[in-house]
Amino acid sequence: MSLLRPVTATGHGQQGVVSQTFDGTFSWEPAGYLQMSNPKRGKRVKFAASAYCPHIHLAIDYICAIGTPVYAVKAGVIIGQGKNAYDGAELLYLRVRRGTKFDVTALYYHLSANSYRYKIGTAVKRGNVVALSGNTGWSTGPHLHFELIRSPRGASISDIFNQGLRYDPQPFINGTAKLSDIAP
Repeated sequence: MSLLRPVTATGHGQQGVVSQTFDGTFSWEPAGYLQMSNPKRGKRVKFAASAYCPHIHLAIDYICAIGTPVYAVKAGVIIGQGKNAYDGAELLYLRVRRGTKFDVTALYYHLSANSYRYKIGTAVKRGNVVALSGNTGWSTGPHLHFELIRSPRGASISDIFNQGLRYDPQPFINGTAKLSDIAP
């Protein structure tokens, strides 16, 4: 099984370019200071107009223009969407695996406000457009932040976000790992 790319390539300049190649290694940014203006100055270092970001970056960032269609990476159920109270980012949770003890959820982050295509509780097919990319929250430029999170079966959205175990999406995209490997 491999996951679809969560955004479409548009062919215009940097739009649709993946910031981390599919066949490369997964690199995590450590906790630290996040640039809040002028994204050319970098991430996770202390400088003027920065804010401390306490979590490790356990995701893949896809550079794409605001309004780029975001696809369901696998068939699943939309279990949450809306604005994150912590940083104001628009996000969507898509449960893509329901195991005997664990669920696996795809998290799409920094989406455009009011771009959700379905209601919470809707089952979507792989490849359905679920929202549009954006630049919301503590984003330093338009992109889609994509995570895979394993949590106890039936966990609340808060528990998924705060206590879920993040997995490198790359092996699942490459087809070298299966969701059933982490949630039998």
